[in-house]
Order: sequence, then C-alpha cells, then structure tokens
Amino acid sequence: MKRAPQSQAVLLLAVNGLYLLASALAGTFLNVYLWKSRQDYVMIGWFALSQQVAVGLSFWLAGKWVKEHNKMNALRLGIAVSGFFYLLVLWLGGRASSYIWPLGLTLGLSIGVFWLAYNIIYFEITEADNRDFFNGWIGLLGSLAGIIGPFLSGWMISRLQGERGYRIVFMLSLGIYTVAAVLSFF
Repeated sequence: MKRAPQSQAVLLLAVNGLYLLASALAGTFLNVYLWKSRQDYVMIGWFALSQQVAVGLSFWLAGKWVKEHNKMNALRLGIAVSGFFYLLVLWLGGRASSYIWPLGLTLGLSIGVFWLAYNIIYFEITEADNRDFFNGWIGLLGSLAGIIGPFLSGWMISRLQGERGYRIVFMLSLGIYTVAAVLSFF
C-alpha cells in the first residue's frame, strides 16, 4: 500500500478535530435545549432512538457505496448534514421539539456517514507503523474537544439570557462544521 503524504494525515486530524469540537460544543446542550421547549422524557427518548436508527441505517446502506466511490465526498456529506441539522434547529427554534423524528434521523444520518467515511479514510492513510501515533493525536484532539466544547457552550448559555446562548452555540457549531467541510477539500 502506498503511504499517503503526511499532509493528508494532518488534514484528516484537523477535520476530525473540528468535527469533534463542533459536535461537543452544540451536542452537549442539544437535549437540554429540546427539554426546555417541551419537558417530556419520551420526546428525548424518541430523539435518541431516531438518531441511533439513522446511524445504523446509514452504515448499512452507505457502506458499499462509500468504500467503492469517493470517500471524501461522503465525509463532506456527513459534515454538511451536521451543519444542516443545526441550521434546522436554528430555523425551528422552540418548535424543534415538535420535529423530533426528522431531526433525529438527520443528525443520525450525518453521524453515520461521517464516521463510516472517516474510518475508511483513516485506514487508507495510516499503516501499522504510524497508526498508534495517529490514534494518539485523535485521542488528544477528541479529549480537548470534549473538554473545551461543553465548557465553552455552558459558559455562553449561562451568560446569555433565554435562547440567545443556545442560538449562538448552534451558530458557532455551524461555522465550525463549515470550516471543517472547506478544509476537507484540501
């Protein structure tokens, strides 16, 4: 197998880090946002179920297509649909809790397609001798995103009144997803 240039590995790390940051930033308080608009445990459960159903279906249905066709387009699609999901949440505002199934399916689709493509690309640009190094960086970036994202979004949401903090967090995540998608073209 021909080794991919180091720059491709660095770009994949950057795209993955941005994706994880945007997901941690907005995803941490997404269920809280939905809960505030309609305090219903069943609604939160249906949202989680629809999301997991879509993740499984996207892996199953897109698996062969992603492996045989352009993996980067699938990765970009996952990022773009994640951004589209938060655009929908911003547009729906407080009514988002009335569209739990379509929203859950959209988010699940984006997660499934992104991670399916990412896992295939990851194995193509790494080899046995550099995979541990790459995994170390992925773990570090994921940990940093998991620390910074929730802290930053919690701070913004608590400092701003009403829905304003949530809207800013969702817009910031949308912007980060956009940067990740653009970066993936390089």
